[in-house]
Amino acid sequence: MEDLLGVLGRERQVLENLLFRLLEARSLLATHETRFLHLAAEDVEAAAERVREVELRRALLPSLGGDGTLRDLTRRSPSPLSGILADHRAALGRLAAEVGAVIEAIQEECEIGLSRLRRKRPLAAVGGSHRPWHSPVQPRERDVTDTLDELDREILVAGYESLQAASARLALPSFVAFLG
Repeated sequence: MEDLLGVLGRERQVLENLLFRLLEARSLLATHETRFLHLAAEDVEAAAERVREVELRRALLPSLGGDGTLRDLTRRSPSPLSGILADHRAALGRLAAEVGAVIEAIQEECEIGLSRLRRKRPLAAVGGSHRPWHSPVQPRERDVTDTLDELDREILVAGYESLQAASARLALPSFVAFLG
């Protein structure tokens, strides 16, 4: 059981790091710092890889008894272990929900940015009050897409697409199933 608690603690850490990387990416989108989107995508990919590694480590633990969920394990465990497992389950559930919400926001912002680039509209028009979240940083007014040559435009498109692809691969169905 000690191994499971260690893995659950590590899983919380890597999910928090993933969430942080996703929030950084969303911030870049909000401030139109599109030149760094490819770096944000790399950070998200690396954080997601660490999540997958810990998830695999957890799946290989013998204490889970096959297809057991964390909810089931919590119910079967004596006190105080059941309370500790319930705390982990609640924290992991919150992190999974936050990761999901930020992924949705990134996907939406990437679609808007790609649409603007493809229609050769000003990138500053991407901002607006339609956002479900509010960034404390005000986006700089820049009209960069009208002054871009085709190569620069394609580089920006590649940045948006790489971030969009990195965040799209972050569906955590087996993790959510494990929570029960």
